[in-house]
Amino acid sequence: MYWEIGIKIDYERGRYNVHPQALQESQWDHAVQHVLEMAQALYPKSRIEFEYVKEYETHEEGVA
Repeated sequence: MYWEIGIKIDYERGRYNVHPQALQESQWDHAVQHVLEMAQALYPKSRIEFEYVKEYETHEEGVA
């Protein structure tokens, strides 16, 4: 599983993929927080807005 997080930095939209290995806890809200914290660290003077989160299963997870 992984999450696609959509954010806006000033007037520029972007989307970022977050895999559970990058997180302390494998939850969607931790993925959102991770992206927002990284964006704030990289662009401290910019306005950062959360737009959406989508969750996807990897191919291996969908196989029974």
